[in-house]
Amino acid sequence: MSALIKGGSWYITPDGERIDMPEPANEDGTFSLEQLQAAVGGYIESVHSDTAKLAGKVVLADEEGLLKQLPINTVGSAIVGRLLMGNVVIIDKETWA
Repeated sequence: MSALIKGGSWYITPDGERIDMPEPANEDGTFSLEQLQAAVGGYIESVHSDTAKLAGKVVLADEEGLLKQLPINTVGSAIVGRLLMGNVVIIDKETWA
């Protein structure tokens, strides 16, 4: 599973498509809240994942994904070991403010 989360910052759509994140907008090299919210499609929630932590990554999802009845993200769910809905963002720890 760790091979799935290597290589930059990106997000996974519910249909399994991997899309690269744009360059971080903040001057300190971190992503802006607006960038992260746009990628997940709403309010962001940091999701605990030992696999991501070991790889130096942070996993984010839409905190209201279940309420919005977003489609299940099977790839993102497999990475973190719990049900995630909608887009799942995986970014380098250094780009998380």
